[in-house]
Parts: sequence; structure tokens; C-alpha cells
Amino acid sequence: MRDKFWLKILIGILGLLVLGYLAVTVYYAGDRFLPGTFVNGVYCTGYDANEASKLFTDNRKITGTLKITDNRENTEEFDISECSPGYDYRYQLTDIMHKKNPFMWIVAVAVPKYYLVEPGIDFDHEKLINLMKESTTFGDGLKYKGDCAVVMDDDGEYRLHNGLEHVPDTDKVMLEIEECLMKREFDIILSDDCFHDEELSELAEKNLAIWEKLDSFLDCKLTYDLGDRVVSMDRKKMSSFVEARNGKVATDSYGNILVDETACEEFVTDLYEGYNTYGNDVSFRATRGDVVVIHGGTYGTTIDIDAEIDFLKEALHDPQYFSKGCEPHIPEYLRKGYVRGKDDIGNTYIEVDLSAQKLYFYQEGYLVLESDVVTGDISKKRGTPQGVYYVYSKEKNRTLRGPDYESFVYYWMPVVGGVGIHDATWRSRFGGSIYKTGGSHGCINMPKSKVASLYKMVEVGTPTLVFY
Repeated sequence: MRDKFWLKILIGILGLLVLGYLAVTVYYAGDRFLPGTFVNGVYCTGYDANEASKLFTDNRKITGTLKITDNRENTEEFDISECSPGYDYRYQLTDIMHKKNPFMWIVAVAVPKYYLVEPGIDFDHEKLINLMKESTTFGDGLKYKGDCAVVMDDDGEYRLHNGLEHVPDTDKVMLEIEECLMKREFDIILSDDCFHDEELSELAEKNLAIWEKLDSFLDCKLTYDLGDRVVSMDRKKMSSFVEARNGKVATDSYGNILVDETACEEFVTDLYEGYNTYGNDVSFRATRGDVVVIHGGTYGTTIDIDAEIDFLKEALHDPQYFSKGCEPHIPEYLRKGYVRGKDDIGNTYIEVDLSAQKLYFYQEGYLVLESDVVTGDISKKRGTPQGVYYVYSKEKNRTLRGPDYESFVYYWMPVVGGVGIHDATWRSRFGGSIYKTGGSHGCINMPKSKVASLYKMVEVGTPTLVFY
């Protein structure tokens, strides 16, 4: 009988031990660290992952680039420091927790386990969402969710901001980003689950119709050939021609884009600034070496600004200027220089130095002819007028007549009024100071052989610079 009694006692004790073991096992089978668990030197036994994470302090500064790619392979990069990042051990602690064997708690009491881990990264979700709103890839879907808007951006170009397609689900996006950062993954590819399309509203449908017209308008192929440069219309410049009312693109009753006529006038005025040279002073380096400023004359360029404004207004509604094959537009001129451009004198011109009594002819930048001359008699107040002129005619075998003279010349190239360049076979000498007392009636006299060569090379319209 006594043996049975002690057997029952032993069985009872063993039963209690088993129940105690199972009870402790159940306890550690939950979200609790086993006995003897040390993570980065911190004793974590009995804590769950969230509780244990509060035991860690890490003041290291977090820097780097967060690269986020959507499911269409569009990528944006963000500075992680702008999202108020901080170290977070929850993911790593949870990973350790999931690898434990609760039945081995009794062994863990005797044999502690030590873990070394690198923390994950937590961040301010709201700050990251605000950064994404300003991005190209995610901005439209976040700021214009459920709608689309035609908006002029800060750079002055109209764009369609579409919040109907590829709209990010912020909760899912943040969850996927958080999961990656907890694993210290900075290169994140979002899944298809993070995006969806919104239904098309009546307002969105109207804005899309406007954008279809505007997008075509902004794609204008009009170019200007100004001689020294070609100016092409880009979408930013075309955006400036769009009339806006109350901050929105203005259209007519047919949905066509309305043109801002004031903007057209300002554009043309600015475009041709510096190209209207008529009446301007001309500064150039003379053959003698110094820089000469010449005032007045008959040479220069005048662009018909009014005609150009009318052209632009019409062109912006002309389909031919929205096709790839349109020819560059050459301005309408009221007066046209020998060369088109701001420097309309170019590198082919006649230079008459009255002080040196020399004529030089430059062709394509090269001095090809030099000659002594005799100009207007200054003692009789017949001095050759200074100014920038041009050869407006070429004639041979011409008789020049005046109140007190009649002279036959073989070559005649008038430059201003009755003043021109011609041969003077009655003279035996040229150059020097002849012009001071024995000069011409105002014309530029040259030896016949020299003027014959000049006549062959010079074209009507060639600039002629006359100065002291």
C-alpha cells in the first residue's frame, strides 16, 4: 500500500512539472522572447518585439537616397533625411521572435543566445507623401485624385495633371515602403496593388477635351529665320500665347484655343529687338586700326512689325504651321539690309576713309581692293557726306551733270542721292590732300582701272561706310 501511495505522489509531481513546462511553453509560444535572449547586448527576455524595441537607443544620423519605382518603371528619388527618419528594431526583433522554438525555453535558461542585428528605418509617412505630391511620377495621382486639370506649371508651360489613371493608394504605398525600409532596402519597386484608376467625372471629361486641343496647339512647328539665327517655338513659348480667363484656358464656342493677342504683340516686339538697324549708329573697326562710330545714313533694316504681328496671329490658327514640313518664316521688311541679322553690314562692304583718302573693299571678310581716292572739296563746302550708305545702282558710260559741270564717266555706282563712286579720267593724281582745295563736287573719284575692278565685284545693295 505504501508503494502505491508514493507512486501516486511521484506521478502527481511529474504531472505538475509537465503542466508547468507546458504553461511556460505556452507563455513563450506567444510574442515573448525566450529566457537568455540578448540582442545587441540588450536583455530582451519576456518582452514582445514592440516592448523590446523601446530598450534600444541609436543616435546615428540617417542619410541616403530613397529610390521608388512604380509598376510602370517610372522612378523618383527622394532624400530620406527629409522624411524625419529614425532607427527601428521591430522588424529585426520580430524576425528573431519567429525563429524561436518555445519548447526549448528550458534549454535557453541554461544556454543564453546572443544576436547582433542592424536596425530598420522608420519615417514620417505624411512628410514622404508630401514629397511624392511634388514628384513627376506620383504627383498628379496624389494632388488631382479623381480629377484632371490643365495647369500652367512654375516653368510657364501648360501640362495635363491626370488624377484619373495610375492613382497611388497611399496606405498600400506606405506599407510597402515601410516593409522595405525595415529591411534597410532603399531601392523600392511598388507592386500593382499600390495603384488604381478612378472613374471619369463630367468635369474631368471636359478638361480632357480642352487638353486634346491645347496639346495640339502647343506642338506648333512654326520657326523664324532671322538670318543670323533660327527661332523655334517650343511648348513653353506656345503656352504664353494661350489666353487665360480666371486662371483657366479660354476657348471659343467650338472648343478652339483662344490666342492672347497682347502676348503675340509682345513676342514679335521682343523677337525683332536689335534687328531694326535703320538710323542707328554703326560701330566698327576701320582698316586703319581704330574703332569708328558712324552716325546717320540711308543704310539699315526695318522689319514691318505690324505685318509680323498679323502673321503670327494668323499662323497660330493655320494648320500648316503645325505640321513637320512647314518652311521657316522670313520676316516682312520695309527696308532690307545687304545681310539679314543684327549685324546687317556683314563682312562684305566698301569702306571710304575720308581722312586717309582711301577706299577699301572687303569681300567675305578679306580685303580684295584698295585705292587712293579724291572726295568732295571741303574748301567749297562740298565735302562727301559721312554716313552708312549702300550702292543703290550700277551704270556704265554715264554723263554726270550739275549746275556748273558735265562729266562723262565709264563706271557709276551711286550711294546716296547724287553722290557716288566713279572714275575720274581728268585726274592724274589721287589721294593725299587734294580733296581739301581741289576735290570733287561730293563724289568719290577713283582711278579708272581700280573702279573697273570694283564695279565687277560690287553688287547693288553693298553697304558703304563713309567717315573721317
